[in-house]
Amino acid sequence: MKKKILFLTGKRGGYDAMKPLLKLIAEKKKYILKIVITDQHLIKKFGNTSKIVKKDFKNLLSINSKQISDSKKDRNQSMSRIMNGLSNILEKEKPNLFLVYGDRCESMVAAISCLNFGISIAHFQGGDISGNIDEKLRHAITKLSDYHFVSNKLSFNRLIQMGENKKNVFLVGDNHIDSLKKVKIIDYNKLKKKYNLVYSKKPIVFLLHPEKLSKEKNKKKSYLILSILSKLKRDVICVYPCTDIGYEGIISSLNAFKHKKFFHIYRNIPYREFISLIKLSKFMIGNSSSGIIESSYLNVNTINLGNRQNGRLCNNNVFHSDFSVKNIQKLINKLINKNKAISLQKKLYGDGNAYRKAYQIIDGLLKRKKLQACKEFNLL
Repeated sequence: MKKKILFLTGKRGGYDAMKPLLKLIAEKKKYILKIVITDQHLIKKFGNTSKIVKKDFKNLLSINSKQISDSKKDRNQSMSRIMNGLSNILEKEKPNLFLVYGDRCESMVAAISCLNFGISIAHFQGGDISGNIDEKLRHAITKLSDYHFVSNKLSFNRLIQMGENKKNVFLVGDNHIDSLKKVKIIDYNKLKKKYNLVYSKKPIVFLLHPEKLSKEKNKKKSYLILSILSKLKRDVICVYPCTDIGYEGIISSLNAFKHKKFFHIYRNIPYREFISLIKLSKFMIGNSSSGIIESSYLNVNTINLGNRQNGRLCNNNVFHSDFSVKNIQKLINKLINKNKAISLQKKLYGDGNAYRKAYQIIDGLLKRKKLQACKEFNLL
């Protein structure tokens, strides 16, 4: 009888990272892979990116979270709808293994749901450190999960420190690099034409997610950054934030600049084009993990703002700043005048083969008669 694997995705970033592994599993006739699409993928405001997943895979299940605003209450209610939908799916599908990724609320909901059904959970990107509410979610998902696929040695050590059994923690590298290595960078002239870039100078990529929980504070901070960027006489590629509480403040600020011909605002950008735009940009600015992880492998500088990525393992292409106009302006001036190519310290997140390593481990786990049913705290 074929073993069944389910994976839940609520956002483009995690899906794009996991796609090589999912493709590899789907190719194997001995497994049935089903992907549960939810949250941001099914929200029109964010581009209804479920269409992208549907082009890549056939066995799909959907749960509409029906999140209509960025309020705390609406976010919680949307998560309850996901749990309700997952309960129905798990009861029917009875998977042998459930894959969850990162630090998203929907991943946490999936882990709780699987726990109640006695389904083993494999968590990817556990042990990383970040700010906002993400770190609490990530570590909570770790404690609910049975098997851990980590992106770097420091994260491996943290999970051992948290009491996880070494036998169930696997250092494979970051899945983002798997997808990145498969991208053929698009010619700049083609991108310039498609994205209607105005200036001959390299563009800037802006991607800011909510910081903490206040709509007004997120609006104020994002408007401040966009005001600074508007004076640079360069094209600015802006991508919508994620669905975390406070996102409406950032979208409001983006809308205030949409009339400027050199501001290009998108709900989402196809993965290959997004990576190509980063590669060909002068620098990234914001607080996305792509500015920490992918940018370093693309040899592109990043200005990382605020606390959302606090403590995440960084290379020497990342420059940190608070939301002070003076500090941001100082870094922008430094990077605009910086023409020398980045010389990276080392590849911190692996070699782009995390998906192959993870598949071999998953394949070995599913050959067992029974996966881990409970876990013990591993004493140091």
